[in-house]
Amino acid sequence: MQVYKSVLPPVCVFGPRSKKWYVVADGVWHQTTRNIPWSELKNAWEKVTYGNPKTKSKEVLRYFVEGSRGNKYEVTDDQGNWKCSCPAYGFGSGRHCKHIISVFTK
Repeated sequence: MQVYKSVLPPVCVFGPRSKKWYVVADGVWHQTTRNIPWSELKNAWEKVTYGNPKTKSKEVLRYFVEGSRGNKYEVTDDQGNWKCSCPAYGFGSGRHCKHIISVFTK
C-alpha cells in the first residue's frame, strides 16, 4: 500500500462526477481502486510535523505561600509560566494573584 505523508490524516472519498475513489492527503488527490477504510489508512499514514515541538521544562520551581487567613497555597514557576493553587488565581483567568506577586517581590 502507498504511504501518505501529511499533516492531517488521509481520507478516502468518492468522486461523484468521476465515479472513482480517491485518497486525499495534504490536498493531493490520489486515485485508488476501492474504498479504503480508516483501519488501513492509519497504517499507511506518515504524520508530518513542522517546527520544533515545545518541550516542558524539567525543572519546575515550587513555592509555598501562606495566605492572609492562614491557608497554604502552592505557587509554581515553569520557565515563566506562573500558577497558583488559590481560588483568586482560578477565577482571575490566569492573572497574577497576590501570592505570585509576593514570590516576585521576595
